[in-house]
Amino acid sequence: MKFAVYHDLPRAGGAPTVLAEVVKRLPRHEWNLYTPATSEAEDLIGLDALFASRTVRPLPGGRGLIGQYRRMLTLPLSGRRLARAIDAGRPDAVLVLPSLLVQAPEILPYLRTRSVYYAPEPLRAAYDAPLTRRARASPYTRSRQRQDRRNIHAAAKVMTHSHYTAARLLDIYGVEARVVHLGVDVDRLRPADVLRRREVLSVGALDPVKGHEFVIDAVATLSDPRPSVTVIGDRGEDGPRLQAHARALGLRLEILRAIPFEAVVERYQRTGVVACAAYGEPFGLSPLEAMATSTPVVAVDEGGYRETIRDDVDGLRTSREVPMFAAALARVIDDSQLAKRLGAAGRAAAETRWSWRRTAEGVERLLIDSV
Repeated sequence: MKFAVYHDLPRAGGAPTVLAEVVKRLPRHEWNLYTPATSEAEDLIGLDALFASRTVRPLPGGRGLIGQYRRMLTLPLSGRRLARAIDAGRPDAVLVLPSLLVQAPEILPYLRTRSVYYAPEPLRAAYDAPLTRRARASPYTRSRQRQDRRNIHAAAKVMTHSHYTAARLLDIYGVEARVVHLGVDVDRLRPADVLRRREVLSVGALDPVKGHEFVIDAVATLSDPRPSVTVIGDRGEDGPRLQAHARALGLRLEILRAIPFEAVVERYQRTGVVACAAYGEPFGLSPLEAMATSTPVVAVDEGGYRETIRDDVDGLRTSREVPMFAAALARVIDDSQLAKRLGAAGRAAAETRWSWRRTAEGVERLLIDSV
């Protein structure tokens, strides 16, 4: 069959990874890529070779606040034009990924071809406290919210990656989403016979919502010798603030930005424990990546972590309280037998429960069913 794909993705992160893993596992179909911007995500994760063609329709606008507002005002027209280009290619169905501007993309109301929208999360700037406190007063956010709500209702089908996110989409938009769990590449992410550091690793964008500050606060309460903290982030501007916060607590913090995937794998393999403390995490690939390398995981008992981590089986989950989280980190760091048990169970879970092949087949079924 012939499928079109819409994306407006950042340079890296969860959504481009999902797209790459799905498309490369379904080579029996023809895939054609459409994007409203010139994104570097394709080159970074090797998407270009997976598509039969690539069509770019840059959005008008410019830099700064004025350019941002101009792009927002012209989104319906831009969406109509790109939808026409997609329909003209006569695909059997369209896989639509999120828009950087409005979450549910501007092409959805104008597509004549049946669409499956992958909704990894709602428009968090409009619906998540405390993110909404300042954003709600912004005309820009209100415009995003109106367009996002209109667009998601135009999708023929909606899919997401966790029951937690499906419940949020139903509550916020009144939309029922099919759950297709994500996976992990157990061939690229493997255990290594190396000495692990006395270190806590936190992975995610350098943004307050990823909970890196909470991890730093928890580690700062541990007894000496306290482990160091490493944060790996592909994007975001929160690095300097995190460094200042760690210095004030007398904690050693290393921040690694946009490093190659092979280097990320090596850090997983060598760290003592991976801490997952993102606020309202919709799914969370980082715990699965850690588990695939037999690295123990400690996570807050929230969001998608409840579906990926089985408490005291292949990881530990705790309430979002600094003393509780710190105690869980200390258990893993100071008890090598516990760390080995959780790591071995995590690897087994990654191999048996979290397959990208299963994800790709789930997306394929939705696309075929939508025709």
